[in-house]
Amino acid sequence: MTRTPHKRRVALLAAPAVAAVLLMAGCQQTPGTAAIIGGERVKASEVQSSTTAFLDLVPNQFSEGDVQLLVLERDIYSRILARAAANVAVSASATEIDGDRDAVFAATGGRDGLVKRLAAQQQPEVVAPDQVEQWLRDRILFQKLATTASGGGDPSSAAAQQAVGAELTKAAKQLKIEVSPRYGEWSDDRGLTPEISGGLSKTPQELAGTASPTPVPTQP
Repeated sequence: MTRTPHKRRVALLAAPAVAAVLLMAGCQQTPGTAAIIGGERVKASEVQSSTTAFLDLVPNQFSEGDVQLLVLERDIYSRILARAAANVAVSASATEIDGDRDAVFAATGGRDGLVKRLAAQQQPEVVAPDQVEQWLRDRILFQKLATTASGGGDPSSAAAQQAVGAELTKAAKQLKIEVSPRYGEWSDDRGLTPEISGGLSKTPQELAGTASPTPVPTQP
C-alpha cells in the first residue's frame, strides 16, 4: 500500500506543536548547507549520511527524497524545541535520557530495533540511527514544556498544547531559521516541503525560486 507524504510525515512528538511553528523559507547560504538554525550550520552531507543509515535499516518503504526532508525537519524541530525549553528553564538531564534509552532499547531490541519500530507505526516516524538520542531528549523536553505550559493543569489539554505552540513559535523566531532551496521551505501547516519534484538531485542554484509538488513515495 502506498503511503502519501502527508500520512508519512513525521509526527515530531505532537502535531499541534509542529503546526504552530511559523513559516521559514530558505535564502542564500554557503554551498553544501542544508539549513542554518540559530547561526549553526547543518551540512547537506550530514543529512545525506543520516538518510543513508536510515534507509539501510528501513529499505523500500520511503523514497530517499522524503527521508532527507524528514531528517532535516526533525533537526529543525529539535532545535526549536531545545530553545523553547531553555526559554522556560526546563531541560533533559543525561541521567533522564540514559534511563529512557535503556527502557526503550529493552522494549524494542536496541537502537536499530527502535528505528525500525518507529518506521513501522501506523503513522510512521523517521528517526535516523544518529538521531535516536535527539528523539529521546525531545520526548522529555516536550513533556516538561507541556507540563510547564499547563500551569499545573493537564499537559495534554488543548490549552496546554496551544501554549506549547506559542512557545515554539517564539523560539523559531529567535532562531531565524534558513533552509536551502534544495530542500524547500518550512510551512506552519505543511512542514518542510520540496521546491520541485526530484529537487534533491539538483543544485540549490537550479532550484532557487522554483515551486513544486511534494515528492512521490515509493511502493513498500
